[in-house]
Amino acid sequence: MKHREEQEELREKEPNTAEESDMEEPVHEASVEPSPDDVEKLRQEAAEHYDKYLRTYAEFENYRKRMAREKTDLLQYGNENLIKALLPVLDSIGRALEHAGTSEDLPSFIEGIRLVEKQFLQALENHGVKPIEAKGEPFDPNFHEALYEVKTPEGEGGRVVDELEKGYLLNGRLLRPSKVSVSKGAP
Repeated sequence: MKHREEQEELREKEPNTAEESDMEEPVHEASVEPSPDDVEKLRQEAAEHYDKYLRTYAEFENYRKRMAREKTDLLQYGNENLIKALLPVLDSIGRALEHAGTSEDLPSFIEGIRLVEKQFLQALENHGVKPIEAKGEPFDPNFHEALYEVKTPEGEGGRVVDELEKGYLLNGRLLRPSKVSVSKGAP
């Protein structure tokens, strides 16, 4: 019986309707005011974080400006090594032209020009430029530009007969296609 009386007391204490539950006041936690020391400590922390933010922002801005400057320099002076490699070739051409007016030995002059061409090609090759070998090879539209077809009775069709303008690769990438004539094959 005692148990039953306790249950009834509990029911009386519980609100019976929604109106009664709304009427109760909510329980508020006690608000604690931070001490002046805590406020000062938080202000110092905030100031440190703000200072770190400003320094990081300034570093980023300097980095961005440096990258823009380096990009500009790369665009302006990126070919410097190639040009330095070609200057001796230009000097050789100048010497050949000087001797062309005074020399009557045409075969020597032609040999000199061939040496200048070899020097020029070597300078380009040292910078990743390689000529495309086309003559006698199967026609490849990735590396050759066909200007016209030639009838060749003894040859098979689709081969490069003549190279009108040499093509070049720069580090394996097409710089300029070879301009060629292509065999049409027997009729």
